[in-house]
Amino acid sequence: MRGRRKIWALIALVLIILGLGFGFVGFVMAGFNPDKLNTDGKGVTNEHEINDDFTKIEIDTSTSDIRFETAADGKVKVVCKESEKRFHDVSVQNGTLVIKEKSEKKWFEYIGFFNSRSAETEIVVYLPEKSADISRKIKKDTKFDLEGLMIDTSTGDVKLNDLHVKGELKINTSTGELMLSNVAAGSMIIETSTGEVTMNETEIREELKIETSTGDVKLTSCDADTVRIDTSTGDVTCEFLSEKNIRTDTSTGSVTLPAVTDKGGSCVVDTSTGDIRISYAQ
Repeated sequence: MRGRRKIWALIALVLIILGLGFGFVGFVMAGFNPDKLNTDGKGVTNEHEINDDFTKIEIDTSTSDIRFETAADGKVKVVCKESEKRFHDVSVQNGTLVIKEKSEKKWFEYIGFFNSRSAETEIVVYLPEKSADISRKIKKDTKFDLEGLMIDTSTGDVKLNDLHVKGELKINTSTGELMLSNVAAGSMIIETSTGEVTMNETEIREELKIETSTGDVKLTSCDADTVRIDTSTGDVTCEFLSEKNIRTDTSTGSVTLPAVTDKGGSCVVDTSTGDIRISYAQ
């Protein structure tokens, strides 16, 4: 048994040495220039003007940052900073603006020690500004009225400002940070691993649900009829616009609550080692 372990250990060592050798040879052939080993192609900027009507948006990408901006000319468009071989297809399908990452890379182009993006990538959605009373207490100009918004990304950051979603707003990410300001929605579901979640002046008419592992959650001047926050080691800081019937559960983290904890909508916060701080806006 011990002899077999030595043989497998020797085979593993040989494979590691061969892999490092191939990588070094490739680096030498590229003239010690990491950019020549990039298989995504050079960075490009593609602009898509949207002329068809839509009420929902779906964004599916891997590493691109995502943000929304006001269209100065009142026209809806999507600007993608991407690469030649890994880009985004933008179209309106059955009343939904769909932004989906595509790749023209061959299977062998995904193999290599130096396989990386040619540059930072970003998706910017430009929407016209529209005046609307988006919530009970937050009354500001907002962009567009969407029936639904769904964002699925891995490491890209997501920034949403001045946005009104009548239905469900759903964001699924891994390590990217989420920053929302002056956003209203019927319901909101956020699922992330290590990314931080920051919300300011954001109000949900029905349920707000946030699930994270190590990322902190910070809500400032926010509200929802039902709030559910689950995290492991991340701290949770909430400043609500209205009183809540609060229940908290933590292992080693400290808990700070307001004087009133048994009125209003439901608020459940579960964490393991993270601190919990809940208050009401003055």
